[in-house]
Amino acid sequence: TLQAIREDSYKALVEGEDDDEIVTVRLSSFRETTTSSPCFWYSSSNVRRDRQKSNNSPDFISVNSHPLDMAMTLRQQYKWVGRVVCVMDVASWGPGGTLVPQPRDSSQEQFFLRTSIAQAIEKASAELTAGISSMRDNLMDANEPYVLYCRDVIVFRGDAESGYEFLAEPEVIDVVVTAPVCVRPPIRFGAMGEEWYQEEIHQA
Repeated sequence: TLQAIREDSYKALVEGEDDDEIVTVRLSSFRETTTSSPCFWYSSSNVRRDRQKSNNSPDFISVNSHPLDMAMTLRQQYKWVGRVVCVMDVASWGPGGTLVPQPRDSSQEQFFLRTSIAQAIEKASAELTAGISSMRDNLMDANEPYVLYCRDVIVFRGDAESGYEFLAEPEVIDVVVTAPVCVRPPIRFGAMGEEWYQEEIHQA
């Protein structure tokens, strides 16, 4: 995966009626821009809050599938041409609060294994002040946590059932990278045995 990102291309197998064909897929040809995926940091300081409830809120559907699998279903099965936004919830960190390409968390690992998110993460990390701020510091700040919005992330590998095959026709999605302020917040129990987070800041 990382080699394909560095070289901006990879080989994919296309099955034909008579013969199979090996094609070269160039990642940059699927982006709106020829450079790496644009990234934007958002927090309460640079996002306008609209307190009025909108009548045009998007539909919300909860499914027991990985976000990348649902994104591919929307693109390929339902032919959705609008933007598809997936949320990558960070649970594992590398040394110094970095995001690692091979984390232990399986859901997080799917993004690094199947998409070009590593390139976007690298670009966003380079914009942070070295030695003062890290990805973990920004995403898990207790007072003003940020989210990282990455556009034009390319899904170019299939799921586990396909053996993570390289796709002849990749799909483009957007990814919001976020992390909980506290990975394992302390729990308190109510009078009826119900469970609540001990700190009010963790309730949301």
